[in-house]
Amino acid sequence: MNNNITTTSKIPKTWLSWLLFVALALTWGSSFILIKKGLVAFSWSQVAVLRISFSMLFLSPFIFKHIRLLNWKKDGWAVFAMTMLGNGIPAFLYPIAQTKIDSSLAGILNSMTPLFTLVVSGLFFGIIIKKNKILGVAIGLLGAFLLIAMGENIGAGENNWFALFILAATICYAFSSNIIKNHLSHISPITTSAVAFFMIGPIAITYLFSTDFLSIMQTNEFAKWSLLSVSILSLLGTVLATIVFIRLIQLTSAVFASMVSYLIPVVALLLGFFDGEIITWWHLGGMLLILAGVYLARK
Repeated sequence: MNNNITTTSKIPKTWLSWLLFVALALTWGSSFILIKKGLVAFSWSQVAVLRISFSMLFLSPFIFKHIRLLNWKKDGWAVFAMTMLGNGIPAFLYPIAQTKIDSSLAGILNSMTPLFTLVVSGLFFGIIIKKNKILGVAIGLLGAFLLIAMGENIGAGENNWFALFILAATICYAFSSNIIKNHLSHISPITTSAVAFFMIGPIAITYLFSTDFLSIMQTNEFAKWSLLSVSILSLLGTVLATIVFIRLIQLTSAVFASMVSYLIPVVALLLGFFDGEIITWWHLGGMLLILAGVYLARK
């Protein structure tokens, strides 16, 4: 079986890129509310390992077939780095942060990803960044800062230092995106994803059953709903979204793919609103700046 990516598609490349872009925004934008629901019954570490464990189980039909397709000597280190920085570490950082800050604020802070991706591209991967991309990132970042400035109204309060966990996750994503673009573009997204969760899934499952997970499932009335939330998060927000994200990077660039983080706050804020969180006119202004930044960075 040929493991190389084919570039042919019935959908024009530009339209396909935008279609994947919007799908990722909707999927990842809903991740924060799903994490919030998972934390109702489970601890932050249990939410993290449940997410990884479910992801491995969903990918299990592909694992043994696709691990043979990987050139471990050539690409093993890159897949491991992508796995830890793109899936392993962030899976823990987000629920830690959301024990103290709202899901909508977590979505907002996630929009720092393009800035860090741009910096990492230039400093570590020798990528020349065009002025329009820099301008787009700057305008989008201005919108993000506008939203962050309203932190007291959207769940930051005195716990806003927990935002550092989100920022750490965005730095991880920045490196992961660049590794995919520069070292893994020749590998099928399903192969990369299957191998990634094969690496960390067994460890996550082992840890899960060393906790009081089974006791919580038997005694907590919200456990089933929390488990359902994390399973949806794993299938849509981790497995399918990871495959789509890798494909989007291969079609475009690490910087453009990371710009999806500018639309994520829009989705996260709207879902937060329906869950009882507050949206003001300031938030809407910030969203417009973010959308303008995405447009300029794509040109």
